[in-house]
Amino acid sequence: MTEPALGELIGVGKAAEVFACGALVAKLYKPEAPKRSAFREAAILAALEPLGLPAPTVHGVRQIGGRWGVLMSRVEGPPLADAVKHASAPPPSLLERMARLQLRIHSQPATQFAGLKTRLAANIRQAPRLSEARRGALLAELAAMPDGDRLCHGDFHP
Repeated sequence: MTEPALGELIGVGKAAEVFACGALVAKLYKPEAPKRSAFREAAILAALEPLGLPAPTVHGVRQIGGRWGVLMSRVEGPPLADAVKHASAPPPSLLERMARLQLRIHSQPATQFAGLKTRLAANIRQAPRLSEARRGALLAELAAMPDGDRLCHGDFHP
């Protein structure tokens, strides 16, 4: 199977980069990221499809240039981050659009997904810069929080 040709770099995050890839986009994880990262993202997106949320459709998981990635549908139009970055103050309509989208996401039941508290607790336990006292305090505060049953994006930004 031949590798798809990557186009322009569309976005960069902590764990991955998004490239144009024909009519699709390829979200390629950094070289050190495990294969499971791409499959995890693809599985989550596939589980979201029946909810009718504005999320990309997965078209495959591939290794491209030695990096694992997810091929997904491309949303046309300028990124919201560009509008925020180039405005002296974000337009109220943009902020309202983002707030409505986040409320729509958080209104969805999410019983088919693993609990966020479990994942956050694991991250806190593995954080190398936290002192034992701070780690314990954070874990206690997290344990006191309600479990909830709603979908949470976890990395919502423009």
